[in-house]
Amino acid sequence: MSAAAAPAPAVPAALGGKRLRSRDRRRQIVRVASELLAAGGVDHVRMPEVARAAGVTRAVVYRFFPSRQALLAAVLEDFRGDLEARFAARAPLLSARRAALDLTVRGFVEACCDSIDAMGAGGWILLDMDGPDAELAALSRTTRRALNEPWRARVANVTRLRGPMLDAVSAMAVAASRAALTLYLEKRISREQAVEALSRGMRALLTEFRG
Repeated sequence: MSAAAAPAPAVPAALGGKRLRSRDRRRQIVRVASELLAAGGVDHVRMPEVARAAGVTRAVVYRFFPSRQALLAAVLEDFRGDLEARFAARAPLLSARRAALDLTVRGFVEACCDSIDAMGAGGWILLDMDGPDAELAALSRTTRRALNEPWRARVANVTRLRGPMLDAVSAMAVAASRAALTLYLEKRISREQAVEALSRGMRALLTEFRG
């Protein structure tokens, strides 16, 4: 994965009509859309609702995003950019063969939690977007593959697996990660509980398949 710049701080949704630089206004609108998506699902992200929640006119929203689809794509792409930057900052944990597995898992989970906290949960939710919108579903699949690649490489380093077996074990690891992080997102478990559960689960899974 290519190196990325440090994640930009989130712009609070509540800034509303306050005059912002173009970059910050765009980021605020994306954050508002992410929060609306997390609260009510994709169908809840409509331009009038986004404008109202952001405290701006619809014309301002359309100035940045010509369509609802473009806005949803921006939510996913901004989330990916932030998470890739956090993965890049933890690259030694994901690539070093000798790194402790628990440290790798902790780094992975903390990066995901930090991105959810900074960018809103909408991008995380859109990672599973496989619905009727073919373009958005394709973007979701591409993003998932890109974000999973560092973890897949780590699984290969630990287990020495290759080919279909590596694909299978990597998929199980990612599914476990998403399950625990979804519980964190729903506030059913704490961040530390998500880290603990995944550390123990990944250790058991990868130890079983270690070559």
